[in-house]
Amino acid sequence: MQAGEIRDPNAAGGEAGQLWVGRTGWVYRASVQLTKQMLETEWLELVFASIDTAATVFIGGIEVGSVCNQFYPHRFAVPQSVRARALLQAKLGIPIEVHCRAPVAEVESLSSRLGARPVNGDWTPYVFLRKAACNFGWDWAPRVATCGLGEVSIQWGKSSRIESVRPHVTECDRAHAIIEVHVDVGHAGEEAMTITARLESADGVLVASSSHLAPPGRRASHCLRLSVSNPQLWWPRGMGLQPLYRLTVQLEVEGRHGDSWRGRVGIRTVKLNQTPDARGAGFALEVNGERVFCRGANWVPSGLFAGYGDAAVVRHSLESAAEVGVNMLRVWGGGVYESRAFYDTCDELGVMVWQDFMFACATYSEQEHFPKEIEKEARYQVARLCRHPSIVLWCGGNENIWAWHSWGFGSRLTPGQSWGKKYWMEMLPAVVSELDPARPYWNDSPYSGTLELFPNDPDRGDCHAWEHPVGAEGGAPPRFVSEFGRQAYPNLQTLREAVGEKHLQSHSPEMQSRQKGTGGDARLIDPVLGAEFPDAGSFAERVWQTQWLQARAVRRYIVWLRANAPESSGALVWQWNDSWAGLGFGALDSTQRRKPMWYAMREACAPRALGLCMRNGGEAEHAHSGSLCLEAINDTGDEWIASATLSRITCDGSVRGAVTVPFRVPPRGCATIAHIGEVLPGADGSDEFVVAECASLRTTRMLASPRTAVALIAESCGGVDRANQPRTTEVRRGSSAIARVNLMSELPGVQRWMIEAVTPLLDLWLEPLGDWIEVEPNLISLLPGESQVLVVRLRGGAAGVRLWTPLGEVK
Repeated sequence: MQAGEIRDPNAAGGEAGQLWVGRTGWVYRASVQLTKQMLETEWLELVFASIDTAATVFIGGIEVGSVCNQFYPHRFAVPQSVRARALLQAKLGIPIEVHCRAPVAEVESLSSRLGARPVNGDWTPYVFLRKAACNFGWDWAPRVATCGLGEVSIQWGKSSRIESVRPHVTECDRAHAIIEVHVDVGHAGEEAMTITARLESADGVLVASSSHLAPPGRRASHCLRLSVSNPQLWWPRGMGLQPLYRLTVQLEVEGRHGDSWRGRVGIRTVKLNQTPDARGAGFALEVNGERVFCRGANWVPSGLFAGYGDAAVVRHSLESAAEVGVNMLRVWGGGVYESRAFYDTCDELGVMVWQDFMFACATYSEQEHFPKEIEKEARYQVARLCRHPSIVLWCGGNENIWAWHSWGFGSRLTPGQSWGKKYWMEMLPAVVSELDPARPYWNDSPYSGTLELFPNDPDRGDCHAWEHPVGAEGGAPPRFVSEFGRQAYPNLQTLREAVGEKHLQSHSPEMQSRQKGTGGDARLIDPVLGAEFPDAGSFAERVWQTQWLQARAVRRYIVWLRANAPESSGALVWQWNDSWAGLGFGALDSTQRRKPMWYAMREACAPRALGLCMRNGGEAEHAHSGSLCLEAINDTGDEWIASATLSRITCDGSVRGAVTVPFRVPPRGCATIAHIGEVLPGADGSDEFVVAECASLRTTRMLASPRTAVALIAESCGGVDRANQPRTTEVRRGSSAIARVNLMSELPGVQRWMIEAVTPLLDLWLEPLGDWIEVEPNLISLLPGESQVLVVRLRGGAAGVRLWTPLGEVK
């Protein structure tokens, strides 16, 4: 791309134009300058943080090893013959080559040799290479199979090297904590060495220390015990602070300082509570003995190329999630184990991490080199990540047991063909138990606790809510929903920047190539839009319609699940971040612009929230108000005592009824505070909506679909001729507009717009026309006479703005 040989895959035609890359072998070459001191040292190694495809490595023309796993570092000793030759010839430059095999051709070859096996969508058989599965394409990502290297370094030394440090909190309460620091040492020489561990507070005050005299030996694991009085406990976001201690481990050999390790740790306990009950069994995380409702999202690799995301973009995305109120992210098993910076940021923000091992939607071979590779990967990643307090759960992978059990994958295997069961049921739990025993392990997601039960049972374990309408409410709530969501377009400006104006048509070949879901728009988009809306008058309106439906579904479902705590304990939307300018599920699109879903999540994940939710098995999408209830959710440590005002309002702003309801909700609790059909009788479910307000909180719910509401309003107004007004669904009462819009001020990079409602504006979305960064606030609801200032941040000038509501464009 930098050389201009191929287009960015995100550009029009870019994906198709680079597919040859994944079918082509590549060679990386370099010459490394070594010093005489390095060449004469005891050990000298070439280290790759990652090689993301099958490859063979040469040093000085000598083959030193082959690799086939992206998920752990690869270390190669510089051969003694190469070192001696360099010293003898006084030529300290050593040639290095990495011969990468084409990843697509590699997995196809292994599939042919070892026996084909079912994978998600019967796509490229990604399971035959330990590489990010989504790199081969997914239902939200393009096919960009890479041949890349992570950081490459030369490491050398004369003494022992620390390979990993594993701090385990074995005892913890507010008065006292014990941390067992396990130090794994490699290249240990013949001399005894002293290992010292020091724990300091964030401001540098020594809290605890311990030393250990280790006998001579090549490799060993040593344990040091730190006792901490009055520990500052690490808490998830919204439940307390996130103090992080500085842990230092130092090796000394014969009085000389050797290798050292530094990292931050948090003191906390975590438990997975699966207490049986009449329905089945719970699935709730407890941190420091307190139950946590997990509200958050699934995380996929940032950017187009899995494992190569920009660090600044990753941090911004995590901070954006925290701003919304997310307290958990699930690192999904079809991507990569994330960077140190990712987990450090989660530690700082109090964002818990559900960490999958890298398996997704497939059956996996247990033949040949795979078990050894996977165990090495797991041991490395558990040892690397276990210091992070944000990680609260290890999980075997994503939708593997479900695929084997329920997607027909099991019946498609040949007799005796392995499918990965030993990894999820034996190997991975054993590795976690050995290396990180203080953290729970869950075999797969979704999973019901045993292979004998339907894996996606909502009554036990975690479930993926793809088998019923997204956002559906009513009935018994699932125990923990670890995936749910709805597909939508990215923001229109993001599409425009990627593909250009001429391709912005819903059924253009370019836009259809960006729909990766099975069945395409005909299955995933068109039927839903047809049921909810009049035909879109433009592609821009179609984009908005998908985005609003996504936002509505996510907002309703999160609030409903929270309103059913403690029976339900988690809501993780699929997904937080989009990887490219195609149809996806994210709250942030690939440019980090917020989609309407972002604002809907902020409302739904607020510490205190109101929700108009279905009870008693009512219809999910549109319902008579008699099925609605007002829920109050209090995820704070204080009791919530207040009053809420409920109103029935027509689309022209007429108030047909109002009532004030006092309520009281305990700390970390929720309550149904009103049945709408009882306190506001008579709603006919057509041109009305319900508004609930308490102090600064407001939530609304339409009692009919936008299609029905537009038809009713058009009829009452003598008709709205959409055929002659293709760019607007503006509804007027006589000559009166439904809103007044005023550009109050404009400075470089900032505009301030005043919106005043003449008639009710529900879920009003302001879309800047230009290179915008963000709008704050947005997706707001205004009643007649109310106004709101919206601030638009821009990279350049803007020609103006568009305004949308579920009823269409407000022109």
